[in-house]
Amino acid sequence: MVIASLMIAFAIGIVSSLRFPVLVFALIVFLSICVYAVIRLSQGDGVLSVILWSLLYECAFAAGVIAVVMIRFFTARLRSGRTGEGRVKSENEIGLQPFFTMDMLLILGSALLGFWD
Repeated sequence: MVIASLMIAFAIGIVSSLRFPVLVFALIVFLSICVYAVIRLSQGDGVLSVILWSLLYECAFAAGVIAVVMIRFFTARLRSGRTGEGRVKSENEIGLQPFFTMDMLLILGSALLGFWD
């Protein structure tokens, strides 16, 4: 039963990391751990036991996210490959776009500098 619940927490971590941003995932984990703790404390379990099991379930959620991040990292690394010259392809050559482009950074910088004048 314990192994099954840890595997479910791991699977929820995997699915959540694929669909939700990190902040939403953190809120899901926080709420689920709070609900777990309230239920277990109302059933008469010890506080230390509830804290330890909550940490264990939190680690299972996080392990699911870490597994997806590692899989994404290694698949991107494998897809990137090397060019004929023996150098690693740049991000633009393999189709990865940076989150902030240089134009966005310049606009943001000029807006901040204009705000402080």
